Amino acid sequence: MENVFIAWSGNRELAELVAARLRKNNLNPLIGGGLPRDMFVGSHVMSQMDSCNYAIILAQKKEEYRASAEFSDNVMFEWGYLIAKLSNRKVFVFLIDTSERDLPSDLVGSWIQPVSRKGRPDEEVADEIAAQFVVERPSADKIEILSKWRLIKNVLLGYNTQHRYTDFEIAQFVLYSVFSAFYCDDIDAYVGVCGGVETTSKSLNAILSLTRNKMQIYQCTANLARPLQVEDFFEITTMLQYRYEDAVEESDLKAWAKIIRIDALSLANALMASNSAEDERAFYHREAIRLGDEVLGLIDENVERQPNNLHFADLLRGLQYRNIAMAYEDLGEADAAKEYFGKSVEARESLYFFYKQSHAPDASLCNKMAQEYYLAQLERCAFEVDPLEKQRILMTVKKHLTAWEADFVRQKSLLQMVKDAYEHAQRQS
Repeated sequence: MENVFIAWSGNRELAELVAARLRKNNLNPLIGGGLPRDMFVGSHVMSQMDSCNYAIILAQKKEEYRASAEFSDNVMFEWGYLIAKLSNRKVFVFLIDTSERDLPSDLVGSWIQPVSRKGRPDEEVADEIAAQFVVERPSADKIEILSKWRLIKNVLLGYNTQHRYTDFEIAQFVLYSVFSAFYCDDIDAYVGVCGGVETTSKSLNAILSLTRNKMQIYQCTANLARPLQVEDFFEITTMLQYRYEDAVEESDLKAWAKIIRIDALSLANALMASNSAEDERAFYHREAIRLGDEVLGLIDENVERQPNNLHFADLLRGLQYRNIAMAYEDLGEADAAKEYFGKSVEARESLYFFYKQSHAPDASLCNKMAQEYYLAQLERCAFEVDPLEKQRILMTVKKHLTAWEADFVRQKSLLQMVKDAYEHAQRQS
């Protein structure tokens, strides 16, 4: 559970109300100081600040300061100490019945929100403060994590001895790095690093267990290069039926844990379909489609609440659209297959061009996303009726294949899939 230090001055009652609301959001508030008569920042307060992950400062002038630009010395000390310890992005300052004009110039630039108590009950003010903190509390940039697997790997390796990040942040690194490790062909290293993390955090343990089971899919199929065997399928899907997300406290992390768990179940069924007898194949395809549609619905709900998740959502959408399209194609439902192959192209195009523009130096991952995008183009090509459009796609992919084979020495499974799809599409044209 994350610790939130609450600094206050002359408004202990408001601090108590804010703390009560934070507890309802599975946060652990630490109200600064002891008794209201305490005049100095003592060892107890220093210990509270040193153990906090975030801070809320209720900056309110005392009555004797109303006509001046001064705040309590204790609050100013705590404010400066917390910014130095946590950085601006983790310190949330609520100016109670005052404005930013009253702040010293070196504090301008902090996260600051004026709040009025005039004519309002403290319960309403506390609701506003706690709600804003819960929404604004920083969350890891999921797309940024994709490009920083090496750095995150070192963070995870040092988890047991260095506590630079909170368990909440580590849980995010672990969950979203599933895709980093997949794209970097570093599955075994990911499993080894995460296996060495020793924690008492219920949420982090749940995320570690979830990702361990998802990664088993990649390990058992050599990063999706070979079929999933029957015994592996039943072992993995049995473990993935457990609702790991129920043990996760933070709402956004909980939502994505559920999405990624069901996404793993859908992938397992899709892989099992390709390794099943004809009379069983339809069952696994239908299950992959059902689970995939559930994933897509959950993603839409999440993006509606958190639009900043759009590009990460495109990553998972692209994967799901392709799995669903291939299932429909194998089932002989051409119209549905064409629809989902088209959606796969759109999602992968959106992610690829965004990543290429925002993370241009990350050439390796840009190449992976480009390969997925052109793979989707080739798979849709089978349903293209315009011969000129089909020829355009083939010529574009041929140009990129030549460049990838020249620059990308290691021949990985994704590139081979693109080559196979290209040859298949060329035979059909």
